[in-house]
Amino acid sequence: GQGGYGIKTSPALARACRDLIGTGCLPDDLLRQGIERGDLAPGRIGGTSAPEEKAP
Repeated sequence: GQGGYGIKTSPALARACRDLIGTGCLPDDLLRQGIERGDLAPGRIGGTSAPEEKAP
């Protein structure tokens, strides 16, 4: 569990998922809080996702 914090964060995470699926972007209020797409990426912990390639 999240030590009781899940009840506080689940509405924001639900909106983030909705917007990421629907538009590919996070809601403006979450962006203003400094949250980025990478903060919610599956590979953010443990490096399980391939790194993004940088343009030459």
